[in-house]
Amino acid sequence: MNTQLSYWPAYSANHLEEETGFIEWLWKYRATFANYTGTYFESKGINVPGVTTLVGEPMGGWIQYSFGPTVSAWLAHHFYLHWQYIMDREFLKEKAYPWIKEVAVFLEDISEKDSEGKRKLPISSSPEIHDNSREAWFEKTTNFDLALIRWTYEKAAELAVELGQTEEAATWKSILSEWPELAIDGTCGLMITPDLSYQESHRHFSHQMAYHPLGLIDFSGGASGQKIIANTISTLEKIGTAGWVGYSFSWLANLKARAFDGEGAENALEIFATSFCLPNSFHVNGDQSGKVIVTSLIVHLRWKAILLLRLACRRC
Repeated sequence: MNTQLSYWPAYSANHLEEETGFIEWLWKYRATFANYTGTYFESKGINVPGVTTLVGEPMGGWIQYSFGPTVSAWLAHHFYLHWQYIMDREFLKEKAYPWIKEVAVFLEDISEKDSEGKRKLPISSSPEIHDNSREAWFEKTTNFDLALIRWTYEKAAELAVELGQTEEAATWKSILSEWPELAIDGTCGLMITPDLSYQESHRHFSHQMAYHPLGLIDFSGGASGQKIIANTISTLEKIGTAGWVGYSFSWLANLKARAFDGEGAENALEIFATSFCLPNSFHVNGDQSGKVIVTSLIVHLRWKAILLLRLACRRC
């Protein structure tokens, strides 16, 4: 995430030259990544070490994330965004689709089917849930991994259709249908796994990847998605900010913005700017004001009031 989110502003700011270097770096070392994938996972396709040297070699670290199975899927998001913003068909044909296709091949090869014929990862994790302990691995595929997997096959099919590769598109759609749906609780929203909801304050919101940044759940898609989004955000704020750091608030601002809550997004960014940034603009992960918990409670109560008002208006 530390890399991915750093490049997002280049797209909406229309400064693609600022993120092209990252795409080119990934493409340059794809053979290194493929070798790593074959050596470590004993699989076809491509994955990327979560922590790498400047030449793409794995450096190690917390194994769930430095050797995570969906790193290349999240990086594929940048290839897709670049295509969406530049609409260069040569880039689509020569780089974007080939990268996403290789990720899809890898995820198919590494996955296994359960007794009901549904695919799953052999083991799965969700960034920093249970830290670097044995419990950080889950038997059931987490929403974090599952969102990236479902996104990969959805976009692989979409880009295959765009290139006229109808048979390949049908293959990706078929594999997508073999993966389970996201784990969603009717009250709490998006869960961490089908057996674990978001229960304690945590700086990572990766259980809701399907909403942001991947957009598999879209506020503009109707009432069902809006309810999931509202419950997910409400749960984050109700449990509180004790475990949050600076980027948690910038991430929250994105969640609010995608829910068309401009005031909520502004409030989250104000907390970020006043509590997690020094006067010289440098970001420091810890709260520098001592006011975050109180301010966040006020923001949460405001969000709840807005939500109740919207529901009341809908009934009218």
